[in-house]
Amino acid sequence: MRSHDRFLRVELQPGLFRNEYTVILSVQGRTISSLIPKDHVRVKREPSQTMAGEGLLGVRILDQRSGEALVDLPSPAFTSEPRVRIPVSDLIE
Repeated sequence: MRSHDRFLRVELQPGLFRNEYTVILSVQGRTISSLIPKDHVRVKREPSQTMAGEGLLGVRILDQRSGEALVDLPSPAFTSEPRVRIPVSDLIE
């Protein structure tokens, strides 16, 4: 697994290829999804075609202040930039 500053809880779906997952992240009422290489994810429950999985997505912290952190996702999201502002309380060591 690659080096990351912290992790975020995510839902996992199968990716388009065997070496990736579709990662779904819920942040402050919005849903962000992205195809992420498997080496950025700690899997708690493997996803299947019929059931979502669970895991932790490794992220890099770029800035942190006032209870929020600006983090870099490992890959650009379908619906947002690769940088996302999240509550610090969502970060896991």
